[in-house]
Amino acid sequence: IRMLRKMWDRGDLEDVMDYLCTIQESAKHDSLQLVVLADFFSRIEFRGNGLCLDSCVRLLPLLDSILDLSSSSRHLNGSGTLKPASSHITQSTVKALQSLMKAFEPLIRNTLLHAKQSSSSSNVDLNNEERIKKCNICHKSIMNIRKQLTNLMTNSSIVVDRKLVLSVKEFISFTHKLSIVN
Repeated sequence: IRMLRKMWDRGDLEDVMDYLCTIQESAKHDSLQLVVLADFFSRIEFRGNGLCLDSCVRLLPLLDSILDLSSSSRHLNGSGTLKPASSHITQSTVKALQSLMKAFEPLIRNTLLHAKQSSSSSNVDLNNEERIKKCNICHKSIMNIRKQLTNLMTNSSIVVDRKLVLSVKEFISFTHKLSIVN
C-alpha cells in the first residue's frame, strides 16, 4: 500500500493503474488481495491528482471487478476470512466510485447526450468520437456497478453497516441521471 501511495502522490497514474490491475488479477486467486485494494482506495482522494477520462476508463471496470470478486468471495467463503472485511471492501469501493462520479459524471452524461442529439451530423471529429467511445465504456461500467449495488442492497444479510447502506443508496441515486442517457 505504501508503494502504491507513493506512486499516487508522485502522480505516476499509469504505474498505479498497472499495479492496481495486477493486484486485482491476483485477487481472483487470493481474495485477501481485495483488502489491499480496499485499503488503498480508502486512503486516497481522487480529486486533483491529474485524473482524466482515460483514468476513469481504467478505474471503473477495476472497481466493478472488485465488487464482483468481493461478492463472489463472500458467497464462496460464507464463513471465510473475507467475511469481516466485506463491508470495508464495499465501503472503500463505493467511496472511490462516488469520488469518480463527482468528477466525471457531468462529462460522461453531457458527452453521451450531445452524441445522441447530433448523431445525424456528417462532420467527422476523431477526438470527439474517441471521447464518446470512452464515455460509453464508463457508462457501461457505471450501470453494471449500479446493478451490483442494487442487488447488494436487497441482500440485507451482507450489508449491515448503516454508513455503507447510505453510501450505496447515494451512489445508486446519483447514477440515475446517467441511466436515462442510453
